Amino acid sequence: MSPRILSQRYAVESVENLREHPRNARRGDEEFLAESLEANGFFGSVLADDRPGPTHGHVLVGNHRFRTLRRQGGVEVPVIWVTPDDDDHARRIMLADNASSDRASYERTLLAELLAEAKATPSGLAGTGHTEATLEGLLAEIRTSNGGGANDEENPKGGPTLAERFGVPPFSILDARQGYWQQRKREWLDLGLRSEIGRAEMLTYDKRQIAEIDFYKRKRARERAANPLERSKVKDGPLAGTSVFDPVLCEMVYRWFCPRGGLVLDPFAGGSVRGIVAAKLGRRYLGIDLRAEQVAANREQVSLLGEGDEPPVWIAGDSRTAVTAADLGDGADLVFSCPPYADLERYSDDPADLSTMDYADFRAAYAEIVAAAVARLRPNRFAVFVVGDVREPGGGAYRNFVGHTVEAFEKAGARLYNDAVMVLMIASVSTRAARLFNGSRKLGRVHQNVLIFCKGDPKKATEACGAVEGGLHLGDETLALGEEAPASDDEEEPEDEEPPSRRRVKVSAAMMRLRFAGCSVEYIRDVCGARCCESSSAPGGTMISIHRSEQAAIEARGGKVVAGLLQSVGKRCPFKTPAPANLCGLHATPDKPFGCIASPFTLNASGTLIVRNRYKLLKCYDDGPKLPAYEAFRASLDLIFGAEQAARLVAHFAGGGGDTHAEMTAETFDRLVENDETKRAAKAS
Repeated sequence: MSPRILSQRYAVESVENLREHPRNARRGDEEFLAESLEANGFFGSVLADDRPGPTHGHVLVGNHRFRTLRRQGGVEVPVIWVTPDDDDHARRIMLADNASSDRASYERTLLAELLAEAKATPSGLAGTGHTEATLEGLLAEIRTSNGGGANDEENPKGGPTLAERFGVPPFSILDARQGYWQQRKREWLDLGLRSEIGRAEMLTYDKRQIAEIDFYKRKRARERAANPLERSKVKDGPLAGTSVFDPVLCEMVYRWFCPRGGLVLDPFAGGSVRGIVAAKLGRRYLGIDLRAEQVAANREQVSLLGEGDEPPVWIAGDSRTAVTAADLGDGADLVFSCPPYADLERYSDDPADLSTMDYADFRAAYAEIVAAAVARLRPNRFAVFVVGDVREPGGGAYRNFVGHTVEAFEKAGARLYNDAVMVLMIASVSTRAARLFNGSRKLGRVHQNVLIFCKGDPKKATEACGAVEGGLHLGDETLALGEEAPASDDEEEPEDEEPPSRRRVKVSAAMMRLRFAGCSVEYIRDVCGARCCESSSAPGGTMISIHRSEQAAIEARGGKVVAGLLQSVGKRCPFKTPAPANLCGLHATPDKPFGCIASPFTLNASGTLIVRNRYKLLKCYDDGPKLPAYEAFRASLDLIFGAEQAARLVAHFAGGGGDTHAEMTAETFDRLVENDETKRAAKAS
């Protein structure tokens, strides 16, 4: 029997026409709801009682979303009006909705993938209700359920993970969807890498393209499906949306397969990324491209390098002869390239351009260039090519370009040593997968082949590369791009390495310019009553975190600490003086908790220092003298960054500066993170 559908109607109502339900037992996380409202806007609707009489307008579903909307200044709210049978029916609707979220669970792998994709965006995890700690914990659970863990065979002493030691785990699956990969990619792209410059304007058109106006659109769709490398969206540029070689893959290849100071030979240079990354990581680079326009565009990117970086060299020429003629001294220490995919993308009308040739001629020319490159590679060295297969004309069978690449290298004297698959973000492919599969049974291609060859003895080639440098996690902001990782005296005991003593974080200019009344005695006494010390979402009325290092001093003063939280007395902080003063009894003492002083600020999911969302719900927000946050909460900045760094930040923002970076001690960083984790754990319990 089909369940009945209640009578209901939709309307956008004034918030004055609704009321929070007086008996709602649910306690929502208003801080998160405010963050979500700011990041995502108000979506969905609330469910309200449409019966006439005293219950009319009672919110049955969405009480805390409604409350947060009102506190944020909302004047209208989307409402679904329902007519319960009676009071008992209304009560059951409210209880059932609350229980449904309690009983829900997640498909962990899918959740981890969604969070990793969200983290890779400019907004990071803001507004999702999840944090990087959530994601890392989820991934740890997945690893454990799959037989791994902190104390498995790969990490018997519980020390650094494979990702922490080698940048990404050295498996045959290189997962570019992971949050740490995408974070590092953003750091590289923030340098201003523009690999697409010099490419798009040189794509040419033949008679078939002119006759068929939508040919190029279909060609680009086919090109993205084959995915020569992940198509990254480069913002704020004249060619936004064209391809950028993945700089994280580039970084890993250099760190793993080329010694510092070694020479990289790239016979199909294309854009600038491989050259710029090589220079930033202390490798010499020589790239060859047929098109002088591309070489000129690449050279413009040299301005991205620092004073100590040796500029990459690009030369224009046909690699069939230019590789042999190039000045490589004793030879290259690594051959690294991403070759053209036959005629999938045509770059010019030059008959020497491989993209203009039929596939048989393309294979012959391609093999000739591979042979020339391997000949210039020093003995006992590696070569890495990033390739993907291409289909025959008309969208037919694959041409086996990957196999033909292996064949060309082995004929040239370099054996296939590793074959990795780089898994790409699936978002763009997913929009085409159903149509592609229904129409042709073709699978959406979401990977690339990373082929690693060795010329000579693999063991000697490994020795020539030296120890893998920069074994810090790719997302670790303490290691600047191109900075050499600290040397370890004992490669077998990496857990003995000293952790960084300071952490560099981004500080949001927009947040620092939010305006507040400040915390004067008069304002606290006469206006706000120190509501920042209270928490409407906490059963005890407060949520004041006490770091473990502070607990003894707080308890010596008569306070009680449970699970890292100060226990309230009569729903008030036990150290808060009686009304009307409402002042902190620990103010100006060495025992005032770190969490209280630092409270206005927090680190968001992307590691940026921002104003805590709940502070925008307080009376002091945009009230009184309306001081910018960097002045209103100067004592907090002094505590977090130290007086000298705080003074620099204040001067920077007062002078109109934008987002900037500042350093805090590792201990302070850990306290900020731990205090927030304590509160999240309390809300979840």
